[in-house]
Amino acid sequence: MSVQRVLRLVGGFPSVGRIISCRDLPLEARRFAGHSHWQNVKHTKDANDKLKSKASSYYYRAVQTAIKGNRDPKLNQYLASVLAEAKANSIPSTTLQRALKAESTTDPYLVEVQAQGGLFILVESCAYPVTSERQKIASVVKKYGCFISPAIGRIAKDFFEHVGLVSVARDSNCPIKDIDEATNIGIEVGASDVDESISDGRNVFRFHCDPTEVEVLRKRLEEDHGISALSADDTYLPKSLVSVQPEVWENLREMYSKIREQHDSVDRIFDNVELKDSSR
Repeated sequence: MSVQRVLRLVGGFPSVGRIISCRDLPLEARRFAGHSHWQNVKHTKDANDKLKSKASSYYYRAVQTAIKGNRDPKLNQYLASVLAEAKANSIPSTTLQRALKAESTTDPYLVEVQAQGGLFILVESCAYPVTSERQKIASVVKKYGCFISPAIGRIAKDFFEHVGLVSVARDSNCPIKDIDEATNIGIEVGASDVDESISDGRNVFRFHCDPTEVEVLRKRLEEDHGISALSADDTYLPKSLVSVQPEVWENLREMYSKIREQHDSVDRIFDNVELKDSSR
């Protein structure tokens, strides 16, 4: 198992293998006229702090995944590589030591959350014990009008599709001309479907596959066609979307932030929500 695979299992890290900077997350380049210098500086600092916090969370989980082989970096090359990556990205040693000493981790699992109006949310965690983690997450979501589903597994099965996705940026460097060519390549490499989408503001071709075949598909694209992936991971795609008003959207975003802030073992959150089009 490679370091990249370890990191992918815990939610993936953008461009593993290079130093991360604030440019890795979209920041607002210009502030509104009339804002004071202090407000602008504070906004930038807050954004930088959030970036550092997210990086720490990624590597915390990466270490917890790697230590399942052996807690001694001298005997566990994967753990040693993850620690080296983390240090290169200036992750505090206290965070790494806390992850090394932690006993409460397990393989990733889903905590299923729902709210009125047919809103369904999947929170992926690797904290142990599972019952305790579910209770802690329940206490957070309750404050936002949501609750944990009593039927474990039903939401993920009935309202989401668990798939593997290999995304390729559709830019000037992309060797794929259009969706027809992407589809033909997809057939050759064994993809179950190919479509176009937008990922983090970028147009992409998405090659679908079984969640267990992500790395195989990524390698086929790269080795057989010279196509580099923008991202490769398993994900949960909603079978249908529910449109919500802006206030509901913001309420959910705030809830997700609270969950991540209070749970080191949580990063990936999936839902079936879309922001209602105000022009309609």
